[in-house]
Amino acid sequence: MTIAGGLVRSLPAAARATLGALAVAGAVAALAGCEDPNRPARRAVLANQSDRPVRIGIVWGNDYPGRFVEGAEFARDEINEAGGIAGRPIEFRYADATLGDADPFDVAYRAAHQIVSDESVFAVIGHNYSATAIPASIIYEEHGVLFLATASFQTILTRHGFNYVFRTAPTSEMVAKQLAIFAFESGYRDLVIMYTRQPWAEEIAGFFDKAAITLGLKVTKTRSFFAQRDSYRDLLADIGSSRFDAILLVGDAEVMARVISQSLEMQIETAFILGNTVDLNEIGDAVGDQTGQIAMPLLFNHYSQRPGVPEFSARFETRFGARPGGWAAQGYDAIRLLAAAAADAGSTAPLSVASVLRYTLSWRGITGRHSFDRIGDAYTKILDIEVLEAGEHSILEATQ
Repeated sequence: MTIAGGLVRSLPAAARATLGALAVAGAVAALAGCEDPNRPARRAVLANQSDRPVRIGIVWGNDYPGRFVEGAEFARDEINEAGGIAGRPIEFRYADATLGDADPFDVAYRAAHQIVSDESVFAVIGHNYSATAIPASIIYEEHGVLFLATASFQTILTRHGFNYVFRTAPTSEMVAKQLAIFAFESGYRDLVIMYTRQPWAEEIAGFFDKAAITLGLKVTKTRSFFAQRDSYRDLLADIGSSRFDAILLVGDAEVMARVISQSLEMQIETAFILGNTVDLNEIGDAVGDQTGQIAMPLLFNHYSQRPGVPEFSARFETRFGARPGGWAAQGYDAIRLLAAAAADAGSTAPLSVASVLRYTLSWRGITGRHSFDRIGDAYTKILDIEVLEAGEHSILEATQ
């Protein structure tokens, strides 16, 4: 039985929702194609040849800002200038994962197959949506390509016991727990949860609910809604009739800005805790300065004085003319991490590097310390919190 064949029988509801309206059995079987047990072995030989460049796939979409590709290229150039990996330069193979209105399955299939078609590629980083990262991970596993998922938060990504799939982004559960701790430390005791009916948003809301209860907080109301709505005034009127200190709001940036703007119009004065990483400047521009506290998790704090961060931020800004955001830092760290793991392994054979990541490596990058558990999650990522209040920004730095 192929890996994909086993997944047909084991994928839970969350994964089926992620793959969308496609029939799961047909979708996953199509992803895998015909089984060829020699593919990983051939790749290991080609990828580890000392006379070849070290080839890494970069998969990202132009509908997702943040300079992820520039961050990865910056790391590549620094490593190459220092002699590469064991004297071998890094080369990138690019694939587009722009989602737009396309089917996530189709985007994942095209992008992943574009990468694995080059059998000298030993690793791939990226995929800016869980909806493409999850199905693409099956292809990478079948082809023996090491996959660092840098922007996939949904927990299902690493729940299949794969050998080659790792996550450098925090999971939804990690994000939700840290936001619940922030709520507790901020003195919020009565909370409302609002989230869009999307799998990733539902997951964060669910984990936050559990974490809040554990901390002794009270969730007075929970409301879900379709992201396509233009007005949320009926939901806000219902919520406004009860007592609460803050609202956990999970959705895309435009949706969250509309919800906050309409709450201000209705004179609902409360704090908002945003459940995902967005550009808080854009939220501020959309809702104006007359807001209560708006807080969100940060993937990277370029103001931090943690080791390596000021130097990286200055070098990046000099080269690109802009400060690095969370996605630029994720791309940068992913390439540096692969180089460090390959150096420890003394090899660029994918399984050798994967074994170092899973069992021995503890590596500190600019986004935090990377230590992986047995299923491939980096369990040591601690998130700072960015706060916008009355037009003023501040950052609450976590202890790492």
